[in-house]
Amino acid sequence: MRMDSITDFMDKDHRIIDALWKNAHDAANNQAWLLAQDMLTIFTQALLLHIDAEEDILFPAIEEKQGWEEGPTSFMRHEHKQIRYQLQQLEKLADTGEYHEFLKVGDLLTALLALHNSKEEKVLYPLCDQVMGIEHQEVLDLIKGRIGKDAHTHTGQKIETGS
Repeated sequence: MRMDSITDFMDKDHRIIDALWKNAHDAANNQAWLLAQDMLTIFTQALLLHIDAEEDILFPAIEEKQGWEEGPTSFMRHEHKQIRYQLQQLEKLADTGEYHEFLKVGDLLTALLALHNSKEEKVLYPLCDQVMGIEHQEVLDLIKGRIGKDAHTHTGQKIETGS
C-alpha cells in the first residue's frame, strides 16, 4: 500500500488555493465586486487554514525531527507574515472598492505566493517526506484534519484546478 505523501497533499492544496485566488482576481478584474469579495473571503480562509496547518503542525514536527531552532521554517514563517499582511491589504481594498490598488496588491501577492510555494514544494515538503519516518502518517493525518481530508473541503465543493 502506497503511503500518502505530505508533498502530494500540500501541493494539491496549493493548486486549490491558487484556483480560489484566480476566481477572486478574475472577479475583481471584471469589476464584479460582490463576487470578488465573496471569492476573496473563501480564498483567504483556505490560505489561512493551510498556513496555520504548516505553522502549528508541519513546521514543529520537522523542526523537532531535524533539531532546528532557526532554519528554513523560520524563513517560511516570515513569508507567512508577509502573506498575511497582503491579505489584510486586499480585504481593505475590496471593502472600499479600490479596483486598481486591489489588482496591484493582488499581483504582488500572486508573485509572493509563487515564490513561497515553490520553496515549499521543491525543498521543504520533500524533506518532510524524507525524514519524518514513522511520524509521517500521524503528521499528515493532523494536517488533513485541519485543512480537510481531501483538500477539497475549503468551500464544501470540489474545486477544479486544471491538473
